[in-house]
Amino acid sequence: FFVVAPIASPPICFTGALTSGGQATACLPSGVPPTCQFVNSAFVPVASIGVAPPAGIQIPYDLFQFTATGCGNSISLSLTYPAALPASAASYWKFGPTTGQPAHWYALPAAVNGSTLTVVLTDGGAGDSDLQQNGSIVDPGGVGFAVGADGAPIPTLDEWRLALLVLLMATILGVVASRPQRTGCFQ
Repeated sequence: FFVVAPIASPPICFTGALTSGGQATACLPSGVPPTCQFVNSAFVPVASIGVAPPAGIQIPYDLFQFTATGCGNSISLSLTYPAALPASAASYWKFGPTTGQPAHWYALPAAVNGSTLTVVLTDGGAGDSDLQQNGSIVDPGGVGFAVGADGAPIPTLDEWRLALLVLLMATILGVVASRPQRTGCFQ
């Protein structure tokens, strides 16, 4: 009697040229259902959307425009770009409708590791332009980050460092507030 472990399916990837030069690769992780696939995939210029990103947001590479079918209720999409991304400031910026709103730019939280951004998109929900739970996720989106007036990324703190900063500030405020008040005249 032998037990055969199921073979994990390899990641599903699409690699395409970027208008700024170089290539980017979009991948779904290994282990997705065998029916999962990219359809009509392309890296497209941000200008092809017809609406500029919000002021102060830079989208340095093309958007990945695709339909993912047969993947289940959500996908973990990884986009790998030609250069390292600003880890503390990057988000996944997408153009499309959200529940009760027409198409607009909005950001989804993403994890950054070097030159790879990973985001979770949900069928019929966040990141799905058709807003229907129908077995397909339709999306144009890509990495974006806030920039200052000089075009440099604006640094931000991750949630742990922000919590530590708040705790430090509360401690300082507590020490200052507990100091005895000096009263009287000084001569």
